[in-house]
Amino acid sequence: MIGELNGFISPELQHEWDLFRNGLTPYLTPREIYGSGVKFVGHICESLLRKDIIKYGEYIVLFEVVNSIDVRVGEIVERATTAIKDIKMKISALKPEARSDHNTHRGEYLFSELGQSYGLLKASSRPNERAMDGFKRENIISKCYKI
Repeated sequence: MIGELNGFISPELQHEWDLFRNGLTPYLTPREIYGSGVKFVGHICESLLRKDIIKYGEYIVLFEVVNSIDVRVGEIVERATTAIKDIKMKISALKPEARSDHNTHRGEYLFSELGQSYGLLKASSRPNERAMDGFKRENIISKCYKI
């Protein structure tokens, strides 16, 4: 997105650059907008991100400013917003849903029927004691989850 924006708004395009920087004066300090280190759109977007004015996939302020300069630039921001929201939705769809009937804290009661195997599993969960026969581990896990 930043690369595309830079094709429409950059210091070389003085009029658009000035409109862009002036549009962000309510949100950023003069140093963040007009400082000597501010050489392209990405620098200003980094400042907006640091101040939580924009977030990945949430570019409302940026959209309003660039769309007022050129509708084509607004479309770039809209496409990026949509793409990031789609990615976030796909990621959240991959995460397992939290269920009220699902106990995520598994105490000793889960392993009570395993007898000696519980000691092996408990010991194997310590970082320095992970050495356990793979076959035993599979048996313990299959008993716990009834696979």
